[in-house]
Amino acid sequence: MGYRESLAAHFNHLTTISRQDIFGDADTLLRPINLPKDSSTMFAGYVGNKYVPRQGLLLLAINPGGGGDKYDRRIPEDDVFYPLLHEFKSANQENVVATFEAINRAFVPIVTSWNLWRILGSTLEAAGASIEEIAYMNVVPYRTRNDKMPPIEARRTSWARIVRPTLGLLEPRAIITLGKKAGSIVDTLMEDVLPTYCVPRTIGDSYISEDAKKVHQQLRKEIQIINRGMRNRHYIADTTVPPDIDTISNEQACVNENMKTINIVQQPKKPFRQGSARNRAWRILQAFDGLSVEAFIDACSAMERASGVGGDPSGWVQFFTATGRYKNKPGNSNASEKLAEVSD
Repeated sequence: MGYRESLAAHFNHLTTISRQDIFGDADTLLRPINLPKDSSTMFAGYVGNKYVPRQGLLLLAINPGGGGDKYDRRIPEDDVFYPLLHEFKSANQENVVATFEAINRAFVPIVTSWNLWRILGSTLEAAGASIEEIAYMNVVPYRTRNDKMPPIEARRTSWARIVRPTLGLLEPRAIITLGKKAGSIVDTLMEDVLPTYCVPRTIGDSYISEDAKKVHQQLRKEIQIINRGMRNRHYIADTTVPPDIDTISNEQACVNENMKTINIVQQPKKPFRQGSARNRAWRILQAFDGLSVEAFIDACSAMERASGVGGDPSGWVQFFTATGRYKNKPGNSNASEKLAEVSD
């Protein structure tokens, strides 16, 4: 079975998870009063036709809109989209892939007509990605009455039964949450070691806030650099002995980069200071989990030019794979941690 066929089978299986399974007894209060067939049909997600595991981005929102009491008839876009979702839910083995791809094709022109596109489109531009290269999901894939925030138990259930298994199949390089509601769920429930970014939304997505613009600027500095590393991940760097990085000596910083692989072990117990060179280098390194040191070196060199982060890439690798990194700061909670490993 090819990758797109696996995606189609997985997303089709997700549609068997009902509203009642997600919301439990709360569904009576949370079910929209209009268009009952549509509100009982999940939008499991979208995967662009150029999406590549371990390279693509996952954009994650909270749940579909359209649950308002005044929404008593479909808008033209839903007249196209929801019949496809109904068909996909009942698809058999012979037509499940074709229906899945029909949903993906329909989603692209439809999402550009939503207010959401104001923040989604600008986020894609900042990340240097096209919509065909990303995946998009909701934490909770069902509408709620008057677009209420799904309760915590529904969010946890949906994460466990829908989002977490899908992350394993998509293997995104990073997650970008659209809105603080989705961002808080990722912060609370995500167990994987992945770079995450939260782009704040405004009411009705009527404009792009200053806080969102700041995240977009961060994306330009980091995600586009990661993308460069993905494109050049087989590049063999000609390294030299660099200056020190904090307490790491020149000798320690000399790492043999000859086709070694980066493996992320854990997150630091105490997060690195926001905006620091250390924090930015750590975010970039996480994106290269399972990839070569060479790819990180190439990306890190670009990172220095783009964002002013100093230091040699080999030194950063050594820094995050070392123990006792803060010998000059006794009692630091990160002192004995090893956050990453390098293997042949």
